[in-house]
Amino acid sequence: MARPMVLIKKSLLTAIYGRWVQGVPVLALIRQNNLEEKVTAPTLTKLLQYMKILHTSDNEEVKRVIQDSIFPKWLTAEVKRTNEAIHKQPKEMAYKGRMPLGSWIVRPTE
Repeated sequence: MARPMVLIKKSLLTAIYGRWVQGVPVLALIRQNNLEEKVTAPTLTKLLQYMKILHTSDNEEVKRVIQDSIFPKWLTAEVKRTNEAIHKQPKEMAYKGRMPLGSWIVRPTE
């Protein structure tokens, strides 16, 4: 089984993205937001690149798929439940396809 994906709530990732497009380095963004123990630089970089595609794509379907991939319903529910900004994917969820152009599904039970 693959390592669980780490996602960041929409408001925080959007704020970080705004600073990133202004040229703030990823490691500085991690330090400024006290995320050192919660997210790695490569993970945050990938999420920021997905946000860039989301903000620059002209294709509405691509935007919808990326939006649903990086801000899935399970993330919204976990943020509301725990009030934490960063979450690993739950064991019962799986990502089908290649991030960010796939979809979240409930993991089949064996």
